[in-house]
Amino acid sequence: MKLLYIRLLLWVRKYKYLSDSRRNWKEDVLDIIKKDQYSRLHILIHPFWYNEREIPAKEVLRSFCKKQVYQCYKELDRNMRDLSELLQKRELFV
Repeated sequence: MKLLYIRLLLWVRKYKYLSDSRRNWKEDVLDIIKKDQYSRLHILIHPFWYNEREIPAKEVLRSFCKKQVYQCYKELDRNMRDLSELLQKRELFV
């Protein structure tokens, strides 16, 4: 455990860590890159949040949840006979 902690400390000293936690950058990444003050950057980007056009976070989450519901229905349909007799896809968001 102690060795792991030492390795982590060494890693933290070598790299500047930046992340877009919930699509929120705590620091200005472009500014940090331009200033060139760090020799190594570790930039964690979550592609889940980004699209070709800017979409509000709430809409990204809503779209993701809807897709998961439809995927679940699709899997049930693949594994159950006559699922539509019990539940139709159009009933999922009523």
